[in-house]
Amino acid sequence: MASNDYAVVVGINMYPSLGDLKGPENDAHGFRTWLEAPDGGCVPAENIEMVISSLYYDPSEQDPLKAKPTTEQVDTAFDRLIERGMQNSGRLGRRLYIFLAGHGFSSNIEDAALLMANAGKLRTGYHIPGRIYANWFRTAALFEEVVLFMDCCRDDYRRASPHFPPWPDIRSPQGANVRFFYGFATRWSLRARERVVNDSGAVHGLFTHALLTALKHTPPDERGCVTGDRLTAYVYNYLPKLVDRELYIDPEFNFDKYHDIVFAERRETLKSLVRISFPNPDPGQPLEIVDGKFQVVATRPAMSGVWELLLEPGRYAIRCQGQEQGQNIEVIGGMPIHETFG
Repeated sequence: MASNDYAVVVGINMYPSLGDLKGPENDAHGFRTWLEAPDGGCVPAENIEMVISSLYYDPSEQDPLKAKPTTEQVDTAFDRLIERGMQNSGRLGRRLYIFLAGHGFSSNIEDAALLMANAGKLRTGYHIPGRIYANWFRTAALFEEVVLFMDCCRDDYRRASPHFPPWPDIRSPQGANVRFFYGFATRWSLRARERVVNDSGAVHGLFTHALLTALKHTPPDERGCVTGDRLTAYVYNYLPKLVDRELYIDPEFNFDKYHDIVFAERRETLKSLVRISFPNPDPGQPLEIVDGKFQVVATRPAMSGVWELLLEPGRYAIRCQGQEQGQNIEVIGGMPIHETFG
């Protein structure tokens, strides 16, 4: 267990002045589940600060200016971590996770800001600028690593008044050595999206769904490590499978590839279940699957029905035996694939 890892997880569904969302709180709970999982983040439950709409919702309160959570509740969650760190000579733990989901905007091309429940079109000052907060913890060096994920829009509100962290700057000599990984649902001036993504009927942010899928299924490198670089590649490959091209969101990741962080260690490569349908097979032509090294990895007689098999991540070709041309497929570790051949 990563006993010295910590997290602040924020999910805001209810916005009286901006319109409610359905996914952020589900996303926050989903991320917390991964944080606590033995095969996930392994973060102790007592080290996770949750700030979500349902904890503060009061149906009798009709004044949108009094809607919660506000910056006060989020800042208080960070305050608790800072107090612990100051009581421990300025060091608190190995990694800090910051997860922010809800309505959002960008005041510049670099940052993204999560709007609070009491925000409105003329009240954009009620927000948490994710990168600015994450950078505060980097320069303070309370942690060895800082991970930031933001599933919110990045509409261009360049005139919005910035909300800065309410703590004095702490510039530790160790700040330059703090590793970081920042992931945003979309790029500057674009919008994030949410929808039902599984059979449960629950709505999730597409970025968070892809992120959690990647955290669980990204194949490790030759050392058995799931790095930020590999996680990024998985998300970019997985997101286009969730939506049509016109609805696609283009996420953004910022990290130092030369000082990458490890999200998980896996000694076994995650294989994918591949289902191949043959509606019009030629009974005289056996079929085969060839890998990227032109090695035949599986064969079977041509017949109707579905061919199911497990394949490691990589590029393959399905073809009739003896032929050079076939149908190409790409397998991503842990992701089910259904192809139709012929």
